[in-house]
Amino acid sequence: MESTPIIREKGGNGNGKMRSNATVNRYLATLSAVFTHCMAELFWMEVNPCTPVKFLREPDGRERMLTLEEWERLKVAANEVSENLYLAIILAVGTGGRKMEVWGMNAKQIEWKRDTVTFDKTKRDVKRTVSIP
Repeated sequence: MESTPIIREKGGNGNGKMRSNATVNRYLATLSAVFTHCMAELFWMEVNPCTPVKFLREPDGRERMLTLEEWERLKVAANEVSENLYLAIILAVGTGGRKMEVWGMNAKQIEWKRDTVTFDKTKRDVKRTVSIP
């Protein structure tokens, strides 16, 4: 695949630089989704021309952890906003729950004797039980 520099008429951020592999992959994924819709839903074409195109290799994502100081500041700030936000952050960090799993919880999902919580509404629609530290 030939690399093409970014050229903007009025200059600006990134002018003259090469697009990253991640950017090219996002463009390809979006274009492929449009062609798939045209093919499967509108019946305008029989083949998605993006199918044979290979995605480019991307570097591993960066892993970011809060420092203890940042964690303490987050807890204080959340508690100042609301007790519910504070509790949601503690639950999310302690259980690894996603935002909607935590916000969609109710008291029946917590099993106090076993120190567990069961997330009923998960991203993949599969119940998940985790321990509460």
